[in-house]
Amino acid sequence: MVGNNSKSSMAAALLVGATAGTIAALLLAPTTGKQSRELVRQKTGKIVGATKNRLKRTPAAASNPSDS
Repeated sequence: MVGNNSKSSMAAALLVGATAGTIAALLLAPTTGKQSRELVRQKTGKIVGATKNRLKRTPAAASNPSDS
């Protein structure tokens, strides 16, 4: 069980870091508001799609822990 907690903590840290990096990039980027909003829409769509795909695969991985 300790391994799962460690993975959860690592995933949470990665998410926080990615969010902080995105916010910093948006604040420091030399683009207009319209361009920034479009970029956020595109990136959000990619992240949501990747997350949905990962969540679809998660139950299969959880039922067969020997693959990890």
